[in-house]
Amino acid sequence: MQINTVRTAGKKSIIIETKTEEDKNKLVSGDLKRRLEEKGLKVENLRKKNPKIILFSIHRDTTEKEFKENVYNQNFKESQITKDNFMEGFKYSFTRGNRDNSYCNWIFQVTPEIREFLISKDRIYARWESHYIKDFTGLTRCYRCQGYGHKAQGCREKEDTCGHCAGKGHRYQDCPNKNRRETCANCKRFGKDADHPATDPDCPAYRNALEREISRTGYTKN
Repeated sequence: MQINTVRTAGKKSIIIETKTEEDKNKLVSGDLKRRLEEKGLKVENLRKKNPKIILFSIHRDTTEKEFKENVYNQNFKESQITKDNFMEGFKYSFTRGNRDNSYCNWIFQVTPEIREFLISKDRIYARWESHYIKDFTGLTRCYRCQGYGHKAQGCREKEDTCGHCAGKGHRYQDCPNKNRRETCANCKRFGKDADHPATDPDCPAYRNALEREISRTGYTKN
């Protein structure tokens, strides 16, 4: 069996990423699964996360409840999705945009069924305004270790890694090497070309983490 990564998921779980589907099936079925469960371990396929969408140019005075009501009432008449299912499956996550601007962008986590229905439209209507919509595939980056997929409060590293020079023991704001070019801590960690910022959208480590995130997300209801 060939395993790509093993990582923790909370206090009592681990996620094992295998190289092939055949390797995964060795873990989740057959004799190996039986032997692991005899040791008191529960083995199951990783459930895919619900996708996120981003809606653009929402006025900051808008309330979440009002917005959700208007989105359903003005866009879902021809849908088979009930209002109760919509309200439960259309969950506000966070806001993006300049704090000084009257308008911002809202990110929602939605069920695959709601996502399919909304993405099929050019715009979403709410009260007297319309909003562009698209899939949101942003990654969480830890400001302690600079890695992806978790926040600083959940980081297992005891020492800060600088987001500018990739050095250990200090943060970006205290970096003594601000006069030098930025170094990507993630690529340096894996022995790759690190002569670019950790925030570079073309960073190999970022692209790899983004591909993994997309593969773990359920975009369709089938």
